[in-house]
Amino acid sequence: MVYMMKYLALPYKTVTAMYMIISLPQIVLLGLWGRISDKRGHEFVLKTSIWLFAGETLFMSFAAPKNCLLFIPAAFLISSVANAGFVVAVFNRRYELMPKDNRIMYDNFYTAVIGLGFILGPMIGGAVKGFLEAGAAVKSTVAINGIHCLYLISTAGILLLQVIYYRVQGRREVCVHVKG
Repeated sequence: MVYMMKYLALPYKTVTAMYMIISLPQIVLLGLWGRISDKRGHEFVLKTSIWLFAGETLFMSFAAPKNCLLFIPAAFLISSVANAGFVVAVFNRRYELMPKDNRIMYDNFYTAVIGLGFILGPMIGGAVKGFLEAGAAVKSTVAINGIHCLYLISTAGILLLQVIYYRVQGRREVCVHVKG
């Protein structure tokens, strides 16, 4: 929100209207993802949602004052689809993976890690953005480019994690076939 108001100079009403693109579709999308999750599995929905988050951050990296009314709504629509799938999948998937004994301990650990992510994410992102802007002569131009770089770094990070995950999964399946 701050990015859109400060760097893209969008009015508060426009920013609020754009955020409705994330929220309102989820009313329908939660049920749709629930049905997909029942048919294809929670892991499938979770993997798909993560790919969509990469798309969201990629679209946001292209948002600039002249084209933001195209790229931000597209990013937010993708985010809406991704968020709905993620919520459905994470809730169900974590209970599939947790041992039956001491579930409350695992659930509390999960919640603590999420909280840590909410604290560390903005701190690390701010530090990276500050580093990118450190030697800049024109702060306003570099500030928006620094934000674009953060979105690109986020996209690359998501994609890298997905590739690593698929490689590890592939090795596990090979090991299971070889041992079996």
